[in-house]
Amino acid sequence: VCSSDLTAVRLMSILSLYAYLSDQKLYSLLVFRMLQTSLLHGICHESIPGFASYGGLLSCCFRDIEGAYRFGQLSLRLLEKFEAKECLGQVYLVIYSLINGWIESHYSSLEPLQFAYSNQMRCGEIQYAMMSARQYCTHMYQCGVELSTVEKTCEDYGKMMIEHKQDLFYKYTLPYRQASLNLM
Repeated sequence: VCSSDLTAVRLMSILSLYAYLSDQKLYSLLVFRMLQTSLLHGICHESIPGFASYGGLLSCCFRDIEGAYRFGQLSLRLLEKFEAKECLGQVYLVIYSLINGWIESHYSSLEPLQFAYSNQMRCGEIQYAMMSARQYCTHMYQCGVELSTVEKTCEDYGKMMIEHKQDLFYKYTLPYRQASLNLM
């Protein structure tokens, strides 16, 4: 894999977060291009988020749950093979937010999402960390975790989101905290 291809895949991976939040068509295009570039020029650790994101697209857009799960598992194996710790949080976020809930217990996503948050904070990937925290709060609520625990967790992560100026993720987390308060 030449360095310009690696740079292109890395850049598309960075842009994919913003596209996911703002323009689903652009997000899809970036994911397809990441996958295409990786398949044409060789698979490397920069390719791994692309494979996971493609799995996310298969589950959410095309309802191909089996295909999505296979791409998620492929991403996990590639993480292990390339020892790509810097990609782990991003890959876990996609797999445990968009894919595995269709096949495995939703509750089983809690630990990986919390691990993704910690990993991304250590790597300085604040936006992915906050997105993982937001998903963790959402899944706690959906799994029936005790409401006082959900509320406290949402509050704690909410403070982190505000501290790191991640207002969008904070706003996405607020309804789960408020619902927990309303139901207690």
